[in-house]
Amino acid sequence: RVAVPTVQLSENAIFAGVIGSDPHRTRDAASDWNVKAYESADQLIASGEVDAVWVTVPNNLHVDVAIKYLGGGINVLLEKPMATTVEDAKRLIEASKSTSAVLKVAYQHRFREAHRQLRSFLLEGKMGEIGLMRLHRYWKFPYFPNQTASELSDWRQSPEASGGWVINDIGSHLVDLMLWISPEPVEFLDGFFTRRFPRVNMDSSAFLTLRMGKT
Repeated sequence: RVAVPTVQLSENAIFAGVIGSDPHRTRDAASDWNVKAYESADQLIASGEVDAVWVTVPNNLHVDVAIKYLGGGINVLLEKPMATTVEDAKRLIEASKSTSAVLKVAYQHRFREAHRQLRSFLLEGKMGEIGLMRLHRYWKFPYFPNQTASELSDWRQSPEASGGWVINDIGSHLVDLMLWISPEPVEFLDGFFTRRFPRVNMDSSAFLTLRMGKT
């Protein structure tokens, strides 16, 4: 619902095919979009038909899947979060250093014109010193029309598989924006999580306090 239409709209990419965990659904999707259904990562890599992949698998699979493609010389656009643990993130970084393939994490809000202008103004000193930066975002649930709580994937409700719902889903975008926009180092001070949505067993609200500037 998100990745495919985005690629199809791009003037810089050709939507070549799909690969998923369920072969039947993969073939059905490929047929719907009139593209190739790949049966495995090895087949995709060996085909020589693909320059880059957009990895949208469950969070706990990000690292191993990305390393597989990077090792095969395939550029990777990886959905956030990069990993569910710091150790796995470091492992992926090391793997990316040993290949000519490019690894990028999908923080698309860096490309919004308002955010780019704000960052430019701050870095150029056009807005003076920052006294306080507050970033807030609310995202309704369910996400899509006619979607119910029961449609929320099991892995999203698992702390181990998701690494945390709200902070790794929506919240990480805000943290990334602060780190990217701020002309000064950012230090994490404190935070807490709450649960709000009925029938959802994961945290749905996060409140983080960060300090900007040298400590």
